[in-house]
Amino acid sequence: KFGIILKGGEALEKAYRVQTIAFDKTGTLTIGKPAVTDFLTVDPKADYKKVLGIIGALEVGSEHPLARAIAEKAKTELGEKNLSKVSDFEAIAGLGVRGKIEKKEALVGNQAFLESQGISTKEHEASVEKLQGEAKTVILAAYDKKVIAVIALADTLKPHAREAIEALKKMGKEIIMITGDNPKTAEAISHQLGIDRYLAQVLPQQKADVIKKLQEGWEAPTLAEARSGSQPTKGRVGKRFVAMVGDGINDSPALAQADVGIAIGSGTDVAISTGEIILVKDDLRDVVTAIQLSGRTIKKVWQNLFWAFIYNVVAIPIAGGVHLLITQSGGIAAPWVVAVAKKLGGFGSAFLNLSQSTLRPEIAGFAMAFSSVSVVTNSLLLKRYTPPIEKETK
Repeated sequence: KFGIILKGGEALEKAYRVQTIAFDKTGTLTIGKPAVTDFLTVDPKADYKKVLGIIGALEVGSEHPLARAIAEKAKTELGEKNLSKVSDFEAIAGLGVRGKIEKKEALVGNQAFLESQGISTKEHEASVEKLQGEAKTVILAAYDKKVIAVIALADTLKPHAREAIEALKKMGKEIIMITGDNPKTAEAISHQLGIDRYLAQVLPQQKADVIKKLQEGWEAPTLAEARSGSQPTKGRVGKRFVAMVGDGINDSPALAQADVGIAIGSGTDVAISTGEIILVKDDLRDVVTAIQLSGRTIKKVWQNLFWAFIYNVVAIPIAGGVHLLITQSGGIAAPWVVAVAKKLGGFGSAFLNLSQSTLRPEIAGFAMAFSSVSVVTNSLLLKRYTPPIEKETK
């Protein structure tokens, strides 16, 4: 009814226990369709079309959302036929891509990637920091061992992402954002969403390890700590129940590692098959709905156990005549019962008869049936639950 798929009862039983929720950034908190906002050629005299052709040709071979945005820009402005030809193409997960164009090496990726290949990016740090401060993701391109362009891309936040984060924080959940992006962009996005803790520059293969550390009680740095370069530290909170919310192939190991894996319905098939809870409508407020429904379901389970047992707990001793030990004396009504019956006047006879009898079979059968009716009726009260999405529209 609410657009939430649960893969078995276990997911519903576990979700309410979640203490920490880790969100992937791209495609989960953001739409995942970034657009190129700035394309700066390092050399003003350089041929813009040639530079764009080199970068676009490399990015065509990558499946990353950032790469697709750059490739789309190149195809639109130059035409696919006018892109340079690439050989020895290689994509390095979480870092960038490389290949040869006209027998010279071309690289497109983050600063760490270019630096690891022996290409200095210090001259461009001012431009990079300025763009990152605007919550943009910055990509650098190099050709023949020299930086040729600085590219900035921006992604928009998903609708209602901030409302979902606020609702989860009100429920007392710790929220952490995990991203492969640079710290400055991560900080800007976290600030916009009201997230207090984030982990930046996390490679895809490291996400599952991060979730494991969080489960073991490690704490992600706060915004202030992250600015000083702090890394996750062993906290005093002990082991925690952790949920992971993600949408991509890279998130699958983390979804599997988490106590509860929540996959976005618009994400990849691998992520959807790995997650225990699937949000069909791609609305992050459904994370709140899933956790609230889990909590209410567990409450109903305990309430139903009460209604299932209370009739038997009360009726079985009566059926066994345990009450006769105090209501009879020498096979007749005890003096205190007779005294109470006299005070009740017209109801005294009924009270006297009831105190001296055991539970009749038809009454026992009625109690058993009413026990089942109570359990079913109490369960049906869950239909009165209204998720956050519907509350806003009313």
